[in-house]
Order: sequence, then structure tokens, then C-alpha cells
Amino acid sequence: MDMNTLNRSRAQQVARVIEIRAVESGAVDADVVPAALLRDAVREAGLFQRSVLGHLDHKEWRDRVRADGQRLMDLLAEIGFRPSERAARKSA
Repeated sequence: MDMNTLNRSRAQQVARVIEIRAVESGAVDADVVPAALLRDAVREAGLFQRSVLGHLDHKEWRDRVRADGQRLMDLLAEIGFRPSERAARKSA
């Protein structure tokens, strides 16, 4: 998934970690989400929320919001979350 991240170096570091973890643990079973993966997703959601709230006050945080959003999307994709195309069309 791509959110047109401007600060790609931060997102690439996380992507490498996700790739390594995926190789070590194998594919994620649909019924079982590893606790570490769930913890990371919750932490990234919190960072994304903090970035968005900061963006409301400081327009220069745009890169940080996009990078945090990209990491969150990558973790959700690893868990198996796939947003439907139908929902994407509604928001467009």
C-alpha cells in the first residue's frame, strides 16, 4: 500500500523490519494475530493520531503524518487488513 510518502527513508526502514519479521514468522494466519504485531499496530496508530493532531496546528508536519500513516498501513497489511475498493471509491 502506498500513501505517496514524501519521507520515504523512514517508511523504508519499517518496511525492511516488516519483511524480516514476515520471513521469520511465516505468513500470518487469518485467525491468529501475533501479540507483537498487534502491539506494533496499536503503537503506530497512536503515533499516526499524534501526528494528525499536530498537523492541525503545524502545517510543516505533513511529511511526518504521511510517514506515520504509511507505517500504520504497512502493519495493517501485514495483519491482513485490505481496504475494499468500494470504500475507496466512496471517499474519492
